[in-house]
Amino acid sequence: MMGGWFDSHDGEELRLYCFPYVGGNESLFHEWTLRMRLQVVPVLLPGRGRRADEPALTSADDIAVPLARQIAAHSGRKQGIALFGHSMGALLAYVTAVVLERDHGLPPVRLFVSAAGAPHRPPRLKPVRMLPDDELLDEVLAVGGTPDAVRHDAEALRHAVPTLRADATVVETYRHEGYVLSCPVTVFLGRDDSVVSVDSARRWSELTTRPAVIHTLPGDHFFVRDPLVSDMVQMELKGNKPR
Repeated sequence: MMGGWFDSHDGEELRLYCFPYVGGNESLFHEWTLRMRLQVVPVLLPGRGRRADEPALTSADDIAVPLARQIAAHSGRKQGIALFGHSMGALLAYVTAVVLERDHGLPPVRLFVSAAGAPHRPPRLKPVRMLPDDELLDEVLAVGGTPDAVRHDAEALRHAVPTLRADATVVETYRHEGYVLSCPVTVFLGRDDSVVSVDSARRWSELTTRPAVIHTLPGDHFFVRDPLVSDMVQMELKGNKPR
C-alpha cells in the first residue's frame, strides 16, 4: 500500500490518529484499538511495520503534509479529529495538527503529546543522525525502551539503523515556524523521564491559544505502554464532540 498512511474507517465518530516514537511502528497502538471505545487509527509511517519496504522519510513536513491531506480527504465536517504522539510522534502529531488547521481548515478537537518537550525549545539529547552506525545504536539503546529480543539481535539492529537515522533526522532538522494552534493540548510526562524536562513539557502551553493540561505519570521515557495512558486519553476525549 505505497503511500497509504492509515487504514480507512467508516462511521462518523471521533478518530484518534496515533504516532509512534523513534524506530516504532503501528503495533505500539494495537492494544489501544482493542481497549478504547473510539476509532483508534495508527499512522503507518514508511520504513517500518507494514511499510518496511519503503524508505523512511527524513522531514516532518514530508510526513505531515501528505498525511494531513489523506486525513482531510477521509474526514467529514461532522467528524472530530484528535492526534496522539509519543516522543518523536509528538512532534509529528503537532506538525500534522498545524497542517490540518492551516491548510485544510480542520483543527483537531485535541492534541495529545507524550514524552516530548515543546518543539520550539532546545532538545536535551545530543544530535545523533551523523554518528557511525554503532554509535547511533548505542545512543538509541541508552534511552531505553528497546525490547530485549531486539537489543540482543545484531541482525535486527543492523536493519533498524536506516530508519533510526531517518527518524533522528526528522527530529534534529525540524525548525519551528511559530504556528500556534487553536485546539487544546494535553501533555503527558513520565516522572522518571531523563529525556524530557518539566519545563520543556510546560512550554507546550505556548503553542496553543486554548488550555494546556499536563499530567505527570509513573514511568520513564516509555511510559506509553502503561494502559493508564490510553485510559486517560479516552476520558479526556469523552467530553469532546465533533465540530
